[in-house]
Amino acid sequence: MKHFLSILLTGVQIFSSVATATTPIGILIPSPDVSEEEYNSALSAFKNYISVEEWERNQSPTSPSIQKLIQKFSEAEASFTDSRDPAEIQKKYSDLLELEMTEDWGLNEQRIFFLSYLRLLQTNQEDLSAERKSYLDHAAFYLTRMDAPRNLIPPPLVREVEDRKAQLKWEPQNLSKEIVANYSKVLIMGKSQSTKEPLVLPRDLQFPIRFRFLSSYRPAKTKVISPTELSKVTLKQDSYVPNGCGSQSLRDDQAQRFSLPTKIYEPLHCSVKAKSSDEQKGIAVVKSTEVTLPGLSSQGSSSWKMKPKHWAWLGVGSVAAALLISQLKKKNEPNRVTSPGETQGF
Repeated sequence: MKHFLSILLTGVQIFSSVATATTPIGILIPSPDVSEEEYNSALSAFKNYISVEEWERNQSPTSPSIQKLIQKFSEAEASFTDSRDPAEIQKKYSDLLELEMTEDWGLNEQRIFFLSYLRLLQTNQEDLSAERKSYLDHAAFYLTRMDAPRNLIPPPLVREVEDRKAQLKWEPQNLSKEIVANYSKVLIMGKSQSTKEPLVLPRDLQFPIRFRFLSSYRPAKTKVISPTELSKVTLKQDSYVPNGCGSQSLRDDQAQRFSLPTKIYEPLHCSVKAKSSDEQKGIAVVKSTEVTLPGLSSQGSSSWKMKPKHWAWLGVGSVAAALLISQLKKKNEPNRVTSPGETQGF
């Protein structure tokens, strides 16, 4: 129990310290004509500004969503400790798991989902049911990303999940050329990866997982699909800024999107600074000729049943759950702070 809690609480503490380290003053938005090389150099010059992609990564999960998850987890654990009705316990954890695909959850929140699937397995005695097999697959997926909380779950159940994990068949999944060209990163259940690298995922998992495609040039897009459907995904290609020089502005449907001030960055060939109508809207436009861009070149299956003696495990972990809930509440800031670095992941 102590080992599991120490990992979770350490993660919360690290995230809290990183989140408060640097507070950006704004978001640097590239026009469509700006190359990635030039944009990255501009970000180095504007050290107090962050990329759109980084801002997007830090918008999920929101503080209200985290608080809702903590509340549902608290209620589920209370039911698990106090109730002797498996159906009541399962209902609580099933309600909690409805939140699983709604956000790009960090590692600490995903531990709650992992434990929830383990609790559902622990209270489900129908070894051959499709429902129990689904719980097992979900738990096996999470086990590929984190250790099992061995002090909270009966050893036979841990071994069952480990056996299922060993059976998973992994293979690369291909994204369309269009997505690779227009989106630089994808969050796979909260874990960031370049779209230019193969997405290696279990092909035999039938349940959908959350993919969020990120770009600094266009709004993020979210899909909740099975890994085998990735090659068929198409995304609307709408940009933040229209093409052209001189009168750059955010598209009307994007103007109120950002929680920080925005600065639009125009490419090198837009050498004449033009006063934009956005300057009256609080949206600054900066030409590449106004700053020095560092680093930029001129070229441009065992089974386990709930037996009477196993009910003793139901009380195990109640203290752990209480501490977990308390610490998550303490560390969760009321306002989400955007900071450099990856989304909490594995």
